[in-house]
Amino acid sequence: MECCWRELYEEWDLAENKWLSNLYSLRDKWGPAFNRDIFSAGIRSTQRSESTNKVFKQMSCGTMTLTEFVNHYEKRAEKMREAQAMDDFECVSGRPRRIVNTGIIKHASEVYTIHSFRKFQEEFLAVMEWRVANTHVEDAACTFVMVQEFGQRQHTVHFNVNELTIACTCKFFESKGVSPRANYGHGGSGLATLTEDPAPRDDGGLGT
Repeated sequence: MECCWRELYEEWDLAENKWLSNLYSLRDKWGPAFNRDIFSAGIRSTQRSESTNKVFKQMSCGTMTLTEFVNHYEKRAEKMREAQAMDDFECVSGRPRRIVNTGIIKHASEVYTIHSFRKFQEEFLAVMEWRVANTHVEDAACTFVMVQEFGQRQHTVHFNVNELTIACTCKFFESKGVSPRANYGHGGSGLATLTEDPAPRDDGGLGT
């Protein structure tokens, strides 16, 4: 994106354009919308500072002394370390708790870390929010138009029966590595039963 923006400036001689310069300074607000097909694990460039500010705001106030602030900081840091240690222990010693007992959830619990599995299960259960509005099948290519039951959101899911690959226009998998809820919304297609290894592959496919 940086290269394209520079080429735009040079081609149209826009270096002195104040509106474009201001728009570029706000790129952290609109840039992610154009990079959803690039894996980022959901991490933003400003996320570290935002997380730090959130932690400090929760444990401090204007009347707190420096000594009190240090004590609160040490307690919060200890809690964060304990939470991390607990997650590490759960990943090594056991399987995460499954809310529903289906083949795809069972497989995901075996191959994902605790945090990734929780996110995967959350997306899987949220399938009840979506319904199939339109279906189009041409040879091995299936297209499902998914709409939110009580909302305005709409996504298109493309599924190839022969290659066992699936892609959604939301680009949630490509950007965050978690298969989106709309992918499971067309339960009538029997997608989860097409393979014994149903967790998403790195290329957006199903199984190995």
